[in-house]
Amino acid sequence: MGVRDFDFGSIHLPNLRTLHLRKAIFNKREDFNKILSGCPNLVDLYAPVLFVDYNYIRGYATLPMLEKACFHALDVPFTTIYNVEFLRIELMERRFIEKDLNSHFRGMLVLRNLISIELCFYIFTGWDDVVELLPYCPKLQSLVIERPHHDCQRYNKEKWAFTEPVPECFSLHLRTCSIQNYQSRNDDFKFVEFILQNASFLQVMTLHNERYTKEDEKQAGFQTFIPLSEDLSGM
Repeated sequence: MGVRDFDFGSIHLPNLRTLHLRKAIFNKREDFNKILSGCPNLVDLYAPVLFVDYNYIRGYATLPMLEKACFHALDVPFTTIYNVEFLRIELMERRFIEKDLNSHFRGMLVLRNLISIELCFYIFTGWDDVVELLPYCPKLQSLVIERPHHDCQRYNKEKWAFTEPVPECFSLHLRTCSIQNYQSRNDDFKFVEFILQNASFLQVMTLHNERYTKEDEKQAGFQTFIPLSEDLSGM
């Protein structure tokens, strides 16, 4: 029997705790959902999978025991992983034709147990996509942002400003923040300034730019690792 003929609905693995799918390609999103439905007690899910048919489906499985997850943006609704503690989302800013898919936070629930998140952007169009998520992560302690080497042309680099209330996680819980491929532009400075001014318990801020060599960093005085004491973190 070929893979195309396999009945994914026959999968029933209630004792399975860890599922890692590497370089997996499914014909339909329904097949992937059937696998999740057959593994209701997963604790660790690594599934940056690909689909031949990306048509959106409704009625996704829920995984109440899940603690750690990694998947592509828009592939798994947040209602499926609402109890997760460690989360990595890859290919942020991928968009589909369906209107109800054109938001990373469709059906968003407050992720009350989430303490660590990594956002890996395929196309970076501004810091609003990061800030929009933060109110849903009230206990977040670690924030990692991976930007592409080249920004999208739609990305306005000069006008970003944060005017909403400071997210609860910044005021009470955030300890570490890391930005990969930091561009050192006006709005990037604004975002870092926003974190440093409002993350009361921040201990470590890491800014990484691969265009700089170690010698460049030494000559320019560019610090990629900024440890903050408790006394300075509230500045």
